Amino acid sequence: MSNDIVLDHLVWAVPDLNLAIEELKEKTGVQAIFGGRHPKHGTCNALTSLGEGEYFELLARDLSLPAGELAKFCTGLTKPNLVTWVVRTSKINEMAERAKKAGYQAQVEEMSRLRPSGEKLEWRLLKITGHSGANFVPLVIDWQNCPHPSLDAPTGLKLLSFTIEAINPTPLEEIFSNLQIPVNLEKGEENRFVAWLDSPKGKLELTGS
Repeated sequence: MSNDIVLDHLVWAVPDLNLAIEELKEKTGVQAIFGGRHPKHGTCNALTSLGEGEYFELLARDLSLPAGELAKFCTGLTKPNLVTWVVRTSKINEMAERAKKAGYQAQVEEMSRLRPSGEKLEWRLLKITGHSGANFVPLVIDWQNCPHPSLDAPTGLKLLSFTIEAINPTPLEEIFSNLQIPVNLEKGEENRFVAWLDSPKGKLELTGS
């Protein structure tokens, strides 16, 4: 990826956070830690590091909060799903303008979550819509002055590869070119994400769409 647009994290949406934490530990030997709650969306998460500046987010509904659209999506899952990816930049306003010039809609939101300690983390998130790429087009995050979540997340997992497979890659190629987001995009038999992680217990494949 370009110097200013880098992979930040992968989002593993799950119907039950505690169960997903246990399953991840059983398969990899690494136990994710509870990250906090997202009051705006009615979700909560758990985290592990994937290496320097990258992390793996397990995302589920938080039953103590009113359910937003994302929380309802997680509740409706029958199994965990690699649902999207997030890239990081320090020039989020420039990315928003680039998206608008390409004919897409771009909205920057102020986001936050409370850590278990009560500390409030705040960041900015860019959602780009008005294209045919669905959730294969990443969210864009600017952590501003927040400490990056990978800094104190459990280690042991390493991202070996992350690929988007598409039956027809051409539309996605155009979108990623317009947004200047490099990504490993390949032709496949279905539209899906494929990530391979290395762990103390061996390699793990994650897929989703």
